[in-house]
Amino acid sequence: MEGRDYEIYFSEYKGHVKEIVKNHPKKTRFYSVGGDGFFNQVIQNLVHTNHGVVCLPFGTGNDFSRAIHRQMSPEAILKATLDQPAIPIDTILVNDERYCVNVGCFGLDALMANTVHDVKTLKSAAYVASILRNISRYKFAKVKE
Repeated sequence: MEGRDYEIYFSEYKGHVKEIVKNHPKKTRFYSVGGDGFFNQVIQNLVHTNHGVVCLPFGTGNDFSRAIHRQMSPEAILKATLDQPAIPIDTILVNDERYCVNVGCFGLDALMANTVHDVKTLKSAAYVASILRNISRYKFAKVKE
């Protein structure tokens, strides 16, 4: 990052990402360092702004980053995006309240994603443990078209 103007922020509480984005009225490129959940928090606050975002994968699943960056390391993604122009991405508004960028899941998949960090095991085994824990107690939900 030598010769570049940048600041590092840590999200410290609910709503902090919103504050950070709000304090940057000029066009800014944000680097979301975390997993899909944190990236989702960032997206909620960047939709309908002129800001850009790059997802650096440091989470459990990193589904979004794996889909767009293939097998690139976080370091390679950072280097590749420093001088690259922003490319718009599609967002989907769900239930008039939340945006998603690659997948909107519900049911068993959502339950596993929401409870994967409750399982105290190795990071690589967390999803498998979450599946085994949740599949036996899953209650099917009624949904409408």
